[in-house]
Amino acid sequence: MKYLFTFLCTLSFLSSHTQCFMDQHSTTWYDGWISCKSKTSPNPARGEGHWILYNLGHRYALGESYWWNNNENNALQHGVKRMSMDISLDGINWVSLSDFELPIASGKPTYEGTEGPDFENVEARYILLTALENYGGSCYSFGEMKINVALSTNTADETNLDYCMNVKVYPNPFQNSTQIEVSSNCDGDVIVKVEDAYGRQIGKVFTVERNNDNTFTFNGQHLLSGIYFISVQSDKQKIRQKLIKID
Repeated sequence: MKYLFTFLCTLSFLSSHTQCFMDQHSTTWYDGWISCKSKTSPNPARGEGHWILYNLGHRYALGESYWWNNNENNALQHGVKRMSMDISLDGINWVSLSDFELPIASGKPTYEGTEGPDFENVEARYILLTALENYGGSCYSFGEMKINVALSTNTADETNLDYCMNVKVYPNPFQNSTQIEVSSNCDGDVIVKVEDAYGRQIGKVFTVERNNDNTFTFNGQHLLSGIYFISVQSDKQKIRQKLIKID
């Protein structure tokens, strides 16, 4: 069964008329999401930022999307320019989809938004949106989004991420070295690398070809104890998993 999720669509008469039924968006500042102070993200890989988290309540396959930016005429500069979207089945393990951009809104009552990414039936229960860049304002804001979804018939344990690539790390935490096991049925090659908390690459880059399983040894003997990340990326998906070095 197909569904349409509408987010940030308020229930007042005015916004229901201009946002829900006619695909137009009001010019009122509070008809949407706004963040003026960064906070710690539910996804540890994101650190602090401007974000909003949705719990869909069930596991859904995500499809086409449509977006409305902040449409308040005197505050268009706060509108989100570049957005990241992370998804999860359990609220703990996160997969990062490709970043995307939103055009600046018109500031007019006839503003009708823009088409967004087609998420091609990737499954999620939690959606984390992080504003990465805006149009020059001190706050970050957008008005609304809609996503076509279908209720998943997959009854597997939601802690098992059934995307086109799978990552296992052992031991983790580690002292001197650890094994990174990656399997892939993604289109094209998958790139595997280790990064520090600032996203800087540590050591060499590994490549996994489609329909192959590979195990790599990462030698972190020279590293200081702390938190690092394993980044596994295909053309359309990215997994960033925490890696802990101990003394």
